[in-house]
Amino acid sequence: MISTHFENIRVGDTTTTESRTITEEYVRDFAELTWDRHPLHLNPEYAQQTRFGRQIAHGALMLSTLLGLVELHPVICNASTASTRSGSTPRRSSVMLCTPLPRSSRSDHDPTVRPR
Repeated sequence: MISTHFENIRVGDTTTTESRTITEEYVRDFAELTWDRHPLHLNPEYAQQTRFGRQIAHGALMLSTLLGLVELHPVICNASTASTRSGSTPRRSSVMLCTPLPRSSRSDHDPTVRPR
C-alpha cells in the first residue's frame, strides 16, 4: 500500500502488490475495447517476425493493470483529490515500460523507483 505522498517517494523505494496473469482473453478484450487491434498483440505469426519474437500485451493495458494493482491509502487519495479541486495543477509524470510483458505471463514486476 502506498501511504506516502509522491514528493516523499525516493529512488530505491519498493512496494509489493498483488499479481495478475495476462491472458489471451484479457488482451483481446482490451483490443476490442480500445480498437487497438495491432497484430503484434493479436496475431502470433506476425508477432513472431518482430523484434519481440512473440505476442505482447499493449503498453496501455499493462499501465492500466499496474495502476489497478497499486492500493493507495485513503488519506493519500483524499489529499490528492483535494489539491486538484483547489485549483492546483497536478504534476505530470512520465512512465517508461522497460520490458514488454508477453501474454500468459504474470506481472510480478519489480516496482523499484529508478533514476532517469
